[in-house]
Amino acid sequence: MLVNGRYILLICFLSGCFCFMSIQEGHKWGGDFSLYVMQSIAINEGGQLEEVYQQNKFAIDHSTGDFGPYLYPNGFPYLIAPVIRFVGLDFIWLKIFCSLFFVSCIPLLFKLFTPYFEHKAYLIVLVCCN
Repeated sequence: MLVNGRYILLICFLSGCFCFMSIQEGHKWGGDFSLYVMQSIAINEGGQLEEVYQQNKFAIDHSTGDFGPYLYPNGFPYLIAPVIRFVGLDFIWLKIFCSLFFVSCIPLLFKLFTPYFEHKAYLIVLVCCN
């Protein structure tokens, strides 16, 4: 069999190495991540997302250009909320957590898509391009 657990572990290991080698201090604000962090902080403070919504709505409505939604779905903010609760707004820990989450999704994707591919080599390409 061309594809077995060792290949998936190798892909996870290499992906993890690349992720951890690319972690740097600090973060460029803007884009989606700042709103995810704001939503996570609001979740940690009792789920008061209405204030975040109103602040972001005001900022977007009074800005030139098209920036994005007033709030994002709460899935990712709920995932990073425990990290922010226990270590604060530490970007290194947030990046480590996101990297671990990414690497742990590789075997999950492989398992989920296995029934849909006759040739496992195509599945490896899909998992590697995740």
